[in-house]
Amino acid sequence: MRVSLVSSFLALLKARFKEYSKYPIWLLSVYLQIILVTLVFFLAASLFAPKSGNGAFWIIPISGIFLFSTGTMCMQEMGWDVFWMAEQGVLESLMLAPVNPALSLFAYSFVVTGYSFLVGSIAVTTIAFFSGVRVNPNPTLLLAFVAHTLFMLGIGYGMAGLSFRLKRGISLYLNFLNFFFVVFSGYFYPFSALPRPMLLVSRVLPSSYMVDLFRYGLTSDQAAVSIAGLGTCYLITLVTSLAAFFIGLMVFFRELDRARVHGYLGTY
Repeated sequence: MRVSLVSSFLALLKARFKEYSKYPIWLLSVYLQIILVTLVFFLAASLFAPKSGNGAFWIIPISGIFLFSTGTMCMQEMGWDVFWMAEQGVLESLMLAPVNPALSLFAYSFVVTGYSFLVGSIAVTTIAFFSGVRVNPNPTLLLAFVAHTLFMLGIGYGMAGLSFRLKRGISLYLNFLNFFFVVFSGYFYPFSALPRPMLLVSRVLPSSYMVDLFRYGLTSDQAAVSIAGLGTCYLITLVTSLAAFFIGLMVFFRELDRARVHGYLGTY
């Protein structure tokens, strides 16, 4: 009997969710850590917040923490967890026939994205609660979030594929990318605060335009878009997010097949 794609996808989602739910103490510790780190960040940032009209000030850390939490967690989880599964010898369970390997990977990505969204929401809720800031969202907010997630997932897929060659060395590249995006994508500060040489690098990164577009989605104020015009941000966000996602997928499956052919998939 042929199993439908929807049934397979739901079954895979259930299996991946069970994997995460096996470690409740670890999950609780992660959530508590997020809240504590966010509170420390809030207390530090509040020292520089203006006494009045500080709503615009808090939009930057709120958008930055949410996008950084969701995006980089997607990149890290995909890049590192796939390596871990290969090291433990369980990667093939992610790709078992008759389930389509891509469908299985998407199910895993869906769970990772959902978990990252929950983590980011906890951080944002914590800041919003203590700062009392109110937002004026519009549909662009969802577009920017989805595009940014696809972009980071694409990078994560690519890193996961390269992990078959780099082994544990992939952690160095993932940590570098995290640091690189934090510095140049303007997650936690306006682009006007960057020196001109750094701003030139920021203009090359698609994630910078996604960050600006997300801020616009939160405030509905075009003044929040500072790195380029609103139309340019829309265009770059849409094109690069889809391109990164599909290129990352191609790299992952190409490297997976290469590792199988050359016999080093489980060699660590």
